[in-house]
Amino acid sequence: MANFSLFSWFKNKSIAKKLYSVVGIMAVLIAIELGTLYFAVSTLSSVRAFVGAEGLWSKSQKDAIYHLRKYYQTHNEEDKNAFYNFMKVPLGDHKTLMELLKKNPDLAIARQGLLEGGNHPDDIDGMINLFQRFHNISYIRKSIKIWTEADSGISQLIPIAKKIHSEINLPISQLVPSSSSQNKLDEIVKNIDPINQKLTILENEFSYTLGEGARWLEKIILKLLLAIALTVEFSGLILTYFIVKGITKGLNEITSASKRIAQKDFSVKAQVFSKDEIGILTTSFNDMTVELFNSIQKRIQADKELEFKTNFIQENEKRIVSIMDALIKITQLDFSEKIILSERGDELDAIAVGLNRVHFKSTRLKLT
Repeated sequence: MANFSLFSWFKNKSIAKKLYSVVGIMAVLIAIELGTLYFAVSTLSSVRAFVGAEGLWSKSQKDAIYHLRKYYQTHNEEDKNAFYNFMKVPLGDHKTLMELLKKNPDLAIARQGLLEGGNHPDDIDGMINLFQRFHNISYIRKSIKIWTEADSGISQLIPIAKKIHSEINLPISQLVPSSSSQNKLDEIVKNIDPINQKLTILENEFSYTLGEGARWLEKIILKLLLAIALTVEFSGLILTYFIVKGITKGLNEITSASKRIAQKDFSVKAQVFSKDEIGILTTSFNDMTVELFNSIQKRIQADKELEFKTNFIQENEKRIVSIMDALIKITQLDFSEKIILSERGDELDAIAVGLNRVHFKSTRLKLT
């Protein structure tokens, strides 16, 4: 019922409004298509940014472990400083992760963390939006879980670095034989490899999961864009078809009625299918047909009345001539002619009756 009402509403709109509606609907659909395309590009760009961030995170983690090991071997403070310098990237991402996991995160802190993580400023808002909007999507949820686990793992390097630093820089009062100190350092450093191996696995899983998510999203977006494009095409074709069909149907009805009227069949009436310009034209055509028929009928009636008057005058002229002939003959004492009366019973018949009486009396006098 609603569809029928909508169809009737559209059918009865003016042709201009119908065309504007077609253009408007197609413009809205195209805008949706462009919006979807923009959304797809920005989302995929954010996924790409996260993959890039993972690359920076992974490289910094490997470089930090390399310098930590080197510090363990050389006891050079520059290597220790290099370790902490490379750890700025994971620590910056850690700041962002901890903030975004909150119920009401401070986005300024999240942005600052991503900046410290070495991410491009133009990518930061998209990365935050991706995290917030799609955190319930399985691929993103799994990626966040991996990120959290990796963040927890890399945070263990800081205590190890502090222990190595403390062991290398023992106060003189606490100095122990070098072999004992070296053994302690060796025990501390043994914890690095398991962490490194675990982080390598997590880094690979993170990249793989995001890649899978990007491919899944790409398929969804392509299907959505295809559906919208087909909707735009079919909507335009269907609306155009209905508009053209309505116009053609109305014009054909007027044409058919015109041909019958041309054959003097004024009983025909063109059917009105809508209330648009074609419907108004059809109604005006029907009104014109009725007016033309009435005008013709009046003309015929006038012609009949004129013919009747003409015949009346001609007939009266003949009667007057007949009466005049009879009077002339009477003046000549010729009473032989009898005037034929009409059925009107008017003044001329009264005169004729009088003359016929004279004729009758004259005839009787002759007989007597």
